[in-house]
Amino acid sequence: MAIFEHKLSYKQEGLLVEPTIAEAAVKAGCGERTAHRWLRQPAFQEAFREARREVVIRATARLQQATHAAVDTLHAIASDPVAPASARVSAAKAILEVAFNATELEDLAALVEMVGRCMVDLQAHGHQWDDATWERRRDRLLANSRRLYDILAARGLAGEAARAEIARQGWTYTDIGLWHRTGEETPAPPADPVAAVEIALAAAEGLADTEVAAVALVATFEEIAAAYRAQEDACPACGAVDWRPKPWGRVCGSCHPSPGRRRTGVREAEAPGRG
Repeated sequence: MAIFEHKLSYKQEGLLVEPTIAEAAVKAGCGERTAHRWLRQPAFQEAFREARREVVIRATARLQQATHAAVDTLHAIASDPVAPASARVSAAKAILEVAFNATELEDLAALVEMVGRCMVDLQAHGHQWDDATWERRRDRLLANSRRLYDILAARGLAGEAARAEIARQGWTYTDIGLWHRTGEETPAPPADPVAAVEIALAAAEGLADTEVAAVALVATFEEIAAAYRAQEDACPACGAVDWRPKPWGRVCGSCHPSPGRRRTGVREAEAPGRG
């Protein structure tokens, strides 16, 4: 197969958007064996990791762009002395949450990269290490694998497909993180360790869903802002939220007709009497 030169083809990019290799193969329009073969090639692995990083970078950038406007809105709410106390508290809480979530998304991306590097390093060079080095790096991989899976599961990013595959295969944390050394009796990993770590840790799904999570987070702030604007702009007479201040005063067009409509109404009322 040709060298990838750190760039994925259209079909290969299909592997980025599905939680399992089987589904990814269907999405990419190739056979499952072909997908596994791609994942075993070092050049593809590097291109694949780079593409995943770009997904996270794009998602984080979108989140940060929208966050500035959202935080400005929330800050205005929190600082508004006439806003209800509950609205000010909710705004302050939301500001703290967006700061935490933005940091967590970046930490999640870094952790996925760390697990991927540790796994590939252990798989490629583990047989060359002495026992102490191998055990230390294995334990680090296991710890980071547990942490990553727990984070993804807590955020709802370790999807049902990934969990079902783990249950079907009967994998444990040891199976996921402990790759066999040549000549040693240790649990053999699935046929394709790279595919296993993508499925078992739901890393591919998690990274693809990071963008979804970012969009959902932005939507949450947009809903908060919209709700506040609706509350602020509600007509004091009828409570309508679609009204706009009129040139002749802050009144609602639904329950307060415009001067022009009032004049028209008068003329129509006077018209029969003129005859």
